[in-house]
Amino acid sequence: MTSVPKTQLWYWEPTGRPLAGADVEDGVGCLDAVVAEIEATQFLEAEVRAALTDCATHCTPEVAFRVLLRAMTCAPDYPTLSPEQYTRLEAIGSALR
Repeated sequence: MTSVPKTQLWYWEPTGRPLAGADVEDGVGCLDAVVAEIEATQFLEAEVRAALTDCATHCTPEVAFRVLLRAMTCAPDYPTLSPEQYTRLEAIGSALR
C-alpha cells in the first residue's frame, strides 16, 4: 500500500455545476451557520477546518456539520461546550432535520 500524504486525503475538484435535487435540501439554508461553527472550532487544525468548509460549500452543509460534530468529539483537546455553543449546535441540528 502506498502512503498518501495527509493533504491529499481530502481532494475535491470543482465541477461548476450548481446543486440540484436532493442536494438542495441538504442544509443549504444553514450554510452560513455551519461555516461559522467550523471557523469557531479553533482547537481543530486549520487543515481540518478548511476541509470542512470546502465540504460545506461544495458538497452539503449537512454532511459537513455531521463530520464537524464527529471531529469535535474525537479531538484530543476537545473543550467542554458552553451553553451558548450547545444551543447554536442544537439549533443547526434541528434545522437540518
